[in-house]
Amino acid sequence: MPLPLLYQLLDDDDPIDWDAVNERLESFPLEVMMKRFIDWAADAEAPTEREELLLHYLIGCDVKMVKYESIPVDTLSRIIDCQPEAVCAKDPKHSGDTALHLACYNEPKKETIFLLLDKCPDAVFICNDYKNLPICELFGYFGSAFLGNVGETIEVLERLLEIHPESITTLYNNVNNKQTETLWDVVCREWAAYLEAKQAYPFAYKFTDDEENLKQKWKLVIYVLRRSWEHYHRDCLDNFLPLHAFLHGRFVKHGIVLDWFFQEYQTNIQQKDKKGNLPLHSLLQFAEDETSHARTCAMERLLEIHPEASDIPNLQGRLPLHLGLENGLTLNDGMRQILSVSPRSLSVRDQCVRLYPYATAAASTRSDLDTIYQLVRESPILIVHDVEYHGNNKSQIINKLEDVNAEILSDNERLSNNKSKIINKLIDEKAEIFSDNIRLRNINSNLETTHDPLALSQPRKQSHLGKRKRPHCGKRKWSHRGEQKRSRHSI
Repeated sequence: MPLPLLYQLLDDDDPIDWDAVNERLESFPLEVMMKRFIDWAADAEAPTEREELLLHYLIGCDVKMVKYESIPVDTLSRIIDCQPEAVCAKDPKHSGDTALHLACYNEPKKETIFLLLDKCPDAVFICNDYKNLPICELFGYFGSAFLGNVGETIEVLERLLEIHPESITTLYNNVNNKQTETLWDVVCREWAAYLEAKQAYPFAYKFTDDEENLKQKWKLVIYVLRRSWEHYHRDCLDNFLPLHAFLHGRFVKHGIVLDWFFQEYQTNIQQKDKKGNLPLHSLLQFAEDETSHARTCAMERLLEIHPEASDIPNLQGRLPLHLGLENGLTLNDGMRQILSVSPRSLSVRDQCVRLYPYATAAASTRSDLDTIYQLVRESPILIVHDVEYHGNNKSQIINKLEDVNAEILSDNERLSNNKSKIINKLIDEKAEIFSDNIRLRNINSNLETTHDPLALSQPRKQSHLGKRKRPHCGKRKWSHRGEQKRSRHSI
């Protein structure tokens, strides 16, 4: 079956006449529904046929630069208008990728991505067969994200995060090493791959960046770091400092990325944030097993450049040793290096929780028995100080509790007296109200008899408030006197 004219225009070896393609789309829009295409990635001598949506085919060829250098946006827009469901459709030949996955891969083009987002914003939430969102494909592999226009990449990234902010912390599956990574992990890996490729092939046309252009590409790393840091620190968004944020235990890395941060922000090592934290404080505020090696490397660099930081407390009065022990770090995790630089910090009480370092390590949810033993062995006199301190505090607390108890008893007595007075007063007021009601009722009855002329001519009836009539109980008994009267009348 011969291919339709639309596909023949796209399969032409000469430069594509996009005007003719657009005219064909207007005249015969149903040809877009055809899925029978030539697989250009196969052997050219024996090409194979496969089913594929036209939108995925064109964007995939544009990304891989197999056939086309650039596809006009108006052509893609016409194709989407002819087949709107193609934007969110998954292509089984591309591991379940949507058109947005393909557009984000390998030097993404801003115009194409923005067009797809305008047509179908929900495509941001669709994962491919690897359970990855389109935003993960934005950084490609082997440093490809830093080869194109980094400014456009930042704009695309901002637009994707505007629609789906939680994707900044979503875990992605790395197809190569079968591990899960966050977006920050992907960016650091790609930046390291880009710098290693630049060092290995310094004269390649893709890596001929001057120092200024390299700093522009570095902005992409800082942008992803800022968005990741703001996701976990929404209460202090104005407290972002690049070096402090990077050295935070959740984001610290080793190798080339660590070297770059120390190279770019070496003057900020002695800078404090709004909470009084130095970079060494930020490094020990959060501890993860996955970043233990990177944390140890960063700590050695910080103590080498600025050893005085181990003796400087933050605004809460906490030393770096206190923060590290509270987060479960052991002597082998870098606490031994801090003690070697600052032995006096072992006998400094944490001003926030009023504990010595050994007690802070014991109170941690990730406490280590060997670390606690070594800290106590270094300075056993601290236990005696703690006993005296807490003993004095105990007597002070007991005295204070007794005073508070006496105040409560006096308050209760005063309240009971006031309660009895209030009750007596209410009883008196109730009696007065009752007497007033009786007096008003008598006055009303007098007024009624005074103003009623019939009532004046008739004898006054006994009020119901007066003497009550004797109730009738059984058969009436006639008196002797009554019988005499009746007998007299009968005669």
